[in-house]
Parts: sequence; structure tokens; C-alpha cells
Amino acid sequence: MHESMFSKGLIDLSNQSTSSRQLFDSVASVAHKKGYARKDYGKGLMDREVKFPTGLMFPSLTIALPHVDPEFVLKPFIYVVKTNAPIKWKQMGDMKPMSTSNFLFLGIKEPSKQVGLLAQIMSAFKDQEFVNEFLKTTDPGNMYRLLSDQFTKISAS
Repeated sequence: MHESMFSKGLIDLSNQSTSSRQLFDSVASVAHKKGYARKDYGKGLMDREVKFPTGLMFPSLTIALPHVDPEFVLKPFIYVVKTNAPIKWKQMGDMKPMSTSNFLFLGIKEPSKQVGLLAQIMSAFKDQEFVNEFLKTTDPGNMYRLLSDQFTKISAS
């Protein structure tokens, strides 16, 4: 994964949203204003999440990886969001209810890269040291460095 997928402007570690719709609207508005996504990106997120939920439960954190079909994405990005309160979500695969405050919005242009990216993210969140850092990081600059280091390391190995 290239460092270019992360951007300091797409890290929000104190998002006020209390529902998936609010969160999608908030993320879509910023991603669109900054030129990463189409105006209807939020609707694309809602539609896809209903059919293919993206919640994951790891031993020491829950996270969701919302993504859309590539036509909604103008340039590749990963938008990192932590909400102040957990939001009800559904698990990937079995659609069981869960909740999480941790989100990585994956803006992928090349569908062929999606599987590899998901695999890298899964592997990172199985690394307890990385998870501990991710959970305690509250500063966007530090989060940017943590993620850039982690994912440069993974793609290099």
C-alpha cells in the first residue's frame, strides 16, 4: 500500500456522529470537498453497507472498513475516523450486530487491489502492538505516522 493512500487531511479522531448515516454524511462531505470522492459517495456507502456490512471484531478492538464501488472514488484514499461514541454496526460475512468507534474508509479505484488491501489491514489489526498504539493515538499527526509506518512495513515485506 502506498503512503499516498493516507493523508493528514483525512484523519478525524473525534467525530461526533452517533449513527452510520451521520458518519457517512460527515465523511462523504469532507471526501467530496477535498476532491477524493464524488458528491454521491455517501449514498454509495449507505447502499453498499446495507448489502455488504464491513464490521470486524478483533480480540482487543472492533473496527469497520466501509467502502464503495470504484466509480464513487475520484482518487484513492484511506480516511481514518474514530467516533466519540460507539456506533451500531453489522459484522462482515454473518451480519451479526456489533458496535465500534473505529473506522477506516477505503477509497479504492482499482477493484483488483481491494483484496490485498483488506488482507494488509487484517494483518495489521492482528498485531497487538500496533492495535495498542492505534487505540491510544489521539493526535492526527501521530496517527498519520503510525499508519504510514505500519503499512509501508507491511507492503515492503
